[in-house]
Amino acid sequence: LGVCAISDAGIPLLRGWLISVAEAVVCQGICRWTTPLELLDKEKADDEEGLKRYMNVNLCYEAFKDVKIKWIRKFDRCAPIYYLPWMLWIWNAGNLLLFTIVALPLLLLFRSLSLPGAFLSL
Repeated sequence: LGVCAISDAGIPLLRGWLISVAEAVVCQGICRWTTPLELLDKEKADDEEGLKRYMNVNLCYEAFKDVKIKWIRKFDRCAPIYYLPWMLWIWNAGNLLLFTIVALPLLLLFRSLSLPGAFLSL
């Protein structure tokens, strides 16, 4: 944010969010197709079934188990065609909201320092 505020182009809220969405889509796709939800570790288990190790890298199968909000968990463990767009929509909307909340106080600081790009741009 500070680097963007030094220039006169402003802080690119929409472009930054679109880059974040693209990065999240790529990471989720890679994680979903290369990482299993659980692994069996037969060496560390007492029985033949083995010890299950929970993976869920980058939330690519379900929301955190601690999340109790049912509508967020609506498509947990569903096929990727349903779960990934749903999860990406929820978490990227949250990212946009959080970035905006964090950026606003910083913008006030940057404006007090008379930086030319201390405004939100698209």
